[in-house]
Amino acid sequence: MNWKKNFVRKGSAARALWTMLLGSLLSTSAFAGQYWVSCSSCSAQQASASASAAPQPPGAWGLHSDFVYVVDPINRSARKYEVTTILDPLFYNRSAQEISVENSVKASLESFWVRAEAFAKIDVPVENSPSAVAYLTNGYYSGRTRGWLDEGADGLVGMINAARFVTNVSAAQAMAALGADRGPLVLVLRFSDGSRLKVEVKMGQDAMTSAPTIVGVSVIPASAFDQGNNPLPTEAAGMGPYDVFNPSPSLLAALQALANAYNVPVSAGCGGVGTRWRCSANGTCELTHPC
Repeated sequence: MNWKKNFVRKGSAARALWTMLLGSLLSTSAFAGQYWVSCSSCSAQQASASASAAPQPPGAWGLHSDFVYVVDPINRSARKYEVTTILDPLFYNRSAQEISVENSVKASLESFWVRAEAFAKIDVPVENSPSAVAYLTNGYYSGRTRGWLDEGADGLVGMINAARFVTNVSAAQAMAALGADRGPLVLVLRFSDGSRLKVEVKMGQDAMTSAPTIVGVSVIPASAFDQGNNPLPTEAAGMGPYDVFNPSPSLLAALQALANAYNVPVSAGCGGVGTRWRCSANGTCELTHPC
């Protein structure tokens, strides 16, 4: 970029001003370090824009350069940019120039991604929660599961840290490689009784150690299923419409437990030749047995 063009005007005063400013810029030039951001399925132009938009260090006045890695967790690739910032009271500009990614960085990321495939589906120990229904209806079990995901050696953060250690990937690299710096991770939690559900896990980094940590876990609506692959409502609004004839004893018990947890009224009746569970879209359920 021709910086002089933005300042120099006719006359010695303008030239003197430019000389003074450029001297100030060069005197404060420094390389601050490396930054990692994710950009899923990004084009080269989008990746460059992400690099330019990466946070800059506080107090980085003058001519300042950073190295920014833009990681695509979907296509499992990475780009590296030297991002130059000119910042003073009269002028601001940020530009990104793509440069080669080190082979060692590529190898570490590729190894990390191979291990990260195990993060998508996690088996929950029975002592943390025996089933999806227990997770959905009992705060004790959902709380234990979240704590295990964050702190357990074989929980989510434990697996991320183990993969980091083996592949020599930093916390910032891991967050970008997973796309966790831009949005929540989606995990399938599998329980010992064969049921499952999906959660969104919002990740952060510990303020003291920069290590990955979990800052929020939420159930994805309509993502829960029992061991027979029957849908399980994840919220009161999802109880209906639902209509099942002769449900298995375990499914019926699960539906009753969920209705009770969500404060959905269930009326009892008799009629027909079998057991029927029906819930309407207006938030009421009915259980009928043969008379």
